[in-house]
Amino acid sequence: MSKPTPDLEAFSFDAHIIAGTTSSQNTIAENGMRTVSEAKVQGLNPEGELFDRWIGQLDSRQIPYVVLHGYEAFPKQFSSDVDYAIVESFWDDVTSVHRQLGTWGSWRRVQSLRHEATASYDVFMHRDIPGCNLKLDFCSDYVRNGAVLIRDEALVDGRRRHDGFSIPAANVEYAYVLAKGLAKRKSFASLKPVLRRLQLEDHIGCRERTKELIGEEGANQLEAFLSSEQSLFDVNRFRQHLLKTHKSGLKHKFKELVRIANRFLNPTGFSVAVLGPDGVGKSTVIDGLKQAIFPAFRRIDQFHFRPNMFEPQGVDTPHTNPHGATPRFALVALAKIFYYYFDHLLGNALKVWPLKTRSSLVIFDRCFDDIIVDPRRFRIGGFKTVARVLRRLLPKHDLVIVLDAEPSNIIARKQELSLNELLRQRDVYADFAAQESNYMLIDANKKPEEVIASCYRAVVDELAKRLSE
Repeated sequence: MSKPTPDLEAFSFDAHIIAGTTSSQNTIAENGMRTVSEAKVQGLNPEGELFDRWIGQLDSRQIPYVVLHGYEAFPKQFSSDVDYAIVESFWDDVTSVHRQLGTWGSWRRVQSLRHEATASYDVFMHRDIPGCNLKLDFCSDYVRNGAVLIRDEALVDGRRRHDGFSIPAANVEYAYVLAKGLAKRKSFASLKPVLRRLQLEDHIGCRERTKELIGEEGANQLEAFLSSEQSLFDVNRFRQHLLKTHKSGLKHKFKELVRIANRFLNPTGFSVAVLGPDGVGKSTVIDGLKQAIFPAFRRIDQFHFRPNMFEPQGVDTPHTNPHGATPRFALVALAKIFYYYFDHLLGNALKVWPLKTRSSLVIFDRCFDDIIVDPRRFRIGGFKTVARVLRRLLPKHDLVIVLDAEPSNIIARKQELSLNELLRQRDVYADFAAQESNYMLIDANKKPEEVIASCYRAVVDELAKRLSE
């Protein structure tokens, strides 16, 4: 399909969607909004405004697209991803639209996961409202398990308007729901209502689409299933038929190999270490971050201090009296520093990096730097120069958050370290932050929800920066 010259007059848009900051963003800035629930109470819908702007950009560029399914509540409510399809020749145009959305107001594009050769999952987060996000999952050809199930132009053929955006023709949506249900082995009892509704809109077209996917026998059995409350539909049998008859060609297989190689070389996961003295609130921040940032990732993996390559995970548990143990003998302490170094080095290569290639948010509660900041915790005396040299040889975390608070506030929360020790540790952390570009000092004197919000913004900004480079 050739790219038409955009005709801006062919579409009409709300002024606040196309140019300028939305009323929700102004209100959030004025009131210091911190949660999604607070936004809802005030009748604001930041996700809906971003959705409207996205649709406006697609329409203004005359990009052929369809929101594939589950759109009935859009843009008032988003219970899951927004799945949509485009024509492959417009891929770069869509990517450009997504980049622009990631710089609009307080919205940031924090993830772009190429999960198929013909599909990408982009996540946008509002940096001022933890938990406020919009996930756009787009494809050209619909591909699952190495099979090209529906071609891109077929997906947008016969598209129609619904509440201001484009959706597929009834028979195309029917085919998409059927193909996706079979490929993912979904319960067809749960799919029956939507398939019935679409079938009523275009019975002949839906039957033809079904025959293209699973043949005449499959079409007959599916019709019997939809017309009866008791009839069964053999999902496994027709799934095998679907994948076997729609195998991809060499061109797609090559694209898939390139995608897999790129995922390994440029992983979509992210590693963040949270540091700070005992009592500063690391555990609270980590719990809050996991909840707020998780939508941008497929999984979360957490380590305490090190990857534990040589011992079972969980050996390094938090200490209740970190400075109470007797320091190790000099040679033993030196050996322990090297032990921790190789644990981190091998752990990054064999644990952390593979997790990042699987789009994991990898969180460290403390890291190797703490050996320098607080050697007594690890029963190490001296050898700071050795530890500093080894630290330079380790791969860096994508982001290191240092929670910084007044010693008097920390002592009020937890009386484990003396005032002088807290002052000393604070100075060392500050030195690291001044020297390292991946360090971020966060004021932890505030309320926990405010500290979490600050850390959330730091992660969101770093994720957005990574995508823009």
